[in-house]
Amino acid sequence: MSAALTGAGPGPGASPARGYWVLLAAALVLAFFVHPVAALALLAFTALQVVRPLDFPATYLMVVTGASFVNYTRGRLTFELSLLSVLMGFMLLTYTLRRDRRLVALQVSPLLKPLLPYLALTLFNFVRGVAAGNSLRYAGLELLAALALGSTILVANQFKQRDLKLALGWLWVTALGHSALGFYIYSILKVRTGSIYFTPIPGVVAVVMFNFALRARSTKSAALWVLAFLPLLLHQFLSFTRGYWLSIMVSMIFSIVVHAWRRPDWGVRLRRAGFLLSTLVGLGLLGAMVLAVVYGIRGLGELALSRLSSSTGTSYSFETSSNIVRLVEAAKVIGEILKAPIQGHGLGYSFTVREPIHLKLIEQWFCHENYLLVWVKQGLIGLALFVWTLFAAVRTGLKAWRHEDSFTQSWCVGAAAATVYVLVYNLVHFPLAEVNTTFTIALLWGGAMALTSKDWHVWTWGRASGAEAERP
Repeated sequence: MSAALTGAGPGPGASPARGYWVLLAAALVLAFFVHPVAALALLAFTALQVVRPLDFPATYLMVVTGASFVNYTRGRLTFELSLLSVLMGFMLLTYTLRRDRRLVALQVSPLLKPLLPYLALTLFNFVRGVAAGNSLRYAGLELLAALALGSTILVANQFKQRDLKLALGWLWVTALGHSALGFYIYSILKVRTGSIYFTPIPGVVAVVMFNFALRARSTKSAALWVLAFLPLLLHQFLSFTRGYWLSIMVSMIFSIVVHAWRRPDWGVRLRRAGFLLSTLVGLGLLGAMVLAVVYGIRGLGELALSRLSSSTGTSYSFETSSNIVRLVEAAKVIGEILKAPIQGHGLGYSFTVREPIHLKLIEQWFCHENYLLVWVKQGLIGLALFVWTLFAAVRTGLKAWRHEDSFTQSWCVGAAAATVYVLVYNLVHFPLAEVNTTFTIALLWGGAMALTSKDWHVWTWGRASGAEAERP
């Protein structure tokens, strides 16, 4: 008997199940006594269960949003990750209920080859690190981020073309939420900040949506796409984070090159790209002026140019202080790498850095360079698999370079462009060592795998029909 669920939502005129009324009552209680955001989250969960009951892709989108708002700096990380773990457990339940007799199903994809050994090595280094006496808490944080990337395989097994619009719309709303949070905190502090208020999520989603704008059917539709993701780009600009700026520029250039590469109508495509960029610049300048007026920022252009020019500065000033901190940190991490360059120190390994401004000793499990972070924990082998995984993700997205469906093509090439964003941002931060970005990236990767792969490796328990063995 199949364990798959085939039920849809309530039919026309049917009354909602009693459980939904209980959830709605709970949402009202949360709104009045806890926090309106918690109530909105419960309402969104309820709405999804009404429309797509026990549906894995829909539940996974809830995990993506929940993970994106986890705050690693506020002191409530254990509590927030516990809530996320409960939601992940429900997500895994919905996945399991739809597996039928298939024990394991893996799509044949360029991404699968490095991703599986990287996950296996990460699990091994988790055990090795804990056995060596490394911090179990730090090791658990790193393992959870790696498992989030590993959920790419689950998404690929369940993602269908019908899920594209829901997933894209959900990502956009999530990114708008992050943008609103960033605008709000800037209105209070009046200075650049980081943490949960300015994450890469809006930038990653904006890059994906830029690919949809490139392939829009008309100029009007392309302009509407630009209007949709303009707040996300303004959020990234207002962060005054040079890593975000550079990542967006490189990934957009990548998107334009892929869009026009070896196409007979490459001139038309480049003109569309030029129109989009000019529209972005015009609207972006207008938006920056509005931000300057609203927040009372004087000399916004000079401030942005000063921020850019300080990228390579090492003389001490407020703008270049972060460069000095990063250099000191990198030197310390390279020293730790040289102690175990091949095998690394295992997950959970931490090191002490003397902060060069206030001369305080700080224990860190992370460093602001994702490639060095992987190298110090998992050695040269782990670094090679990590880099291979990222480039394989780009290659997977580019498999839909000439796909006949523009929506599918936009998602897949957008996933490749988002990976380029992360490739660049990894040079100055550690986005793939935290759950905020990894679940979003896994959704993009898994969708690209599902839409570009046709061959499967399937292992079943019991007897499975030919139709079941064909595709999970």
